[in-house]
Amino acid sequence: MGVDYRDATAPATNFNMVTNLQIMQFGVPLAYKMDNFSVAVTPILQYGALDIMYDASAMGVNVSTQGVAQDLSFGYNVGLAYEVAGLTIGAVYKSEIEMEYKGQISNAIEDFTGNPNGSDKLSTPAEMGVGISYAMGEHTIAVDYKQIKWSDAKGYKDFQWDDQNVVAVGYEYATDAWAVRLGYNYSKSPISDQTNPMAVGGAIGAAGGNYGDTLDIMNLLGFPGIVESHYAIGGTYNFSKTTSVDLAYTYAPEVSQTANITNTLGGTIETKHSQTGVSAQVNFAF
Repeated sequence: MGVDYRDATAPATNFNMVTNLQIMQFGVPLAYKMDNFSVAVTPILQYGALDIMYDASAMGVNVSTQGVAQDLSFGYNVGLAYEVAGLTIGAVYKSEIEMEYKGQISNAIEDFTGNPNGSDKLSTPAEMGVGISYAMGEHTIAVDYKQIKWSDAKGYKDFQWDDQNVVAVGYEYATDAWAVRLGYNYSKSPISDQTNPMAVGGAIGAAGGNYGDTLDIMNLLGFPGIVESHYAIGGTYNFSKTTSVDLAYTYAPEVSQTANITNTLGGTIETKHSQTGVSAQVNFAF
């Protein structure tokens, strides 16, 4: 997740900001099945890298060129499922994984608010969800619900992100040789306009000054996770019993969000965001 405004021509409004948050998880699942019931636990080793750069020299703020900060941490996933007569009911919990990216967030907080005591923690939030699917011949329909706990995750809590309730529906038509899948999910943007700075807590809330505007600038310019709907289509083709290929396409329509930053830039900022994704995968079974 991130943005790249380094070639923009208006540094006073977007600070030529460049952000890049990368997350990789490694896990080996341990599963147990008894009759129609199954349970699994996956220990997780997570690698994260964060880079925040900007040029706010026109406002008397430092030019940040620190380079990438990295961290390793541990978490876990737990899931269970019960299946009977084509109906499967499941639940999952993913733990919060605490990460710390030294010098990244704290320096940005100090530059924009004057507070030298900001935190560099930015945890991957906990998730919990339930789902149900029903298979009838070649047809399978599934409905999932999960909650992403942004408001409890270190870092995102300071930036006042709201929890997200995500609802997803999917359909699969599968034969022995091939399968096609369709999906849709929706969740409201976790970012809101911080027009009331006195409501802000955590490290940023202790800064004083224009920290309400600082939240909006960092959220909407640096990490605009505001898309709400996702449409997906994909499929599988089996070349043999041991070799298959998967293809998928995901599209998130453009949304826009506006924040009032009168105390800092004397007006508002508007961010627009859309996403497309294409993936391909070759599978070998042995």
